[in-house]
Amino acid sequence: MRIAVISMGATPSAALAEIAKAVEREFVGMGHQCEGFAKPESRLAFFDFLVVCAEPGLWGALGGSTLRQAFGECNLSGRRAMALVLKKGFRPGKALSTLMNGLEKEGMVVPAGDIVANAAQAREAAKSAPLVRG
Repeated sequence: MRIAVISMGATPSAALAEIAKAVEREFVGMGHQCEGFAKPESRLAFFDFLVVCAEPGLWGALGGSTLRQAFGECNLSGRRAMALVLKKGFRPGKALSTLMNGLEKEGMVVPAGDIVANAAQAREAAKSAPLVRG
């Protein structure tokens, strides 16, 4: 299965990059083709499953307009996706909810989401990802 790991944040951080790399390595270890992206591209339409890793602001803010701008040029209707939010700030649960709702508004099917604090938790989340083709 072809899997894309997209890391999105207002400012790129080492923690977000570490989590995205851990998810990538876990999927490759499971035998899937995996590629990492720093921002959404039109090539994402060729992948079977998407993992969006995001880093919220201090108060748990993830801009919905930022998601619309980032994924607006990609035709991802019906694509399955998983949302991972870095545990940071005061309201990571709200950030996860906002991310999942934003991805669903872009037409993606988001059956799973998780809040992760480190690379080990990100690997566990990748193991439990609902990878179903179709």
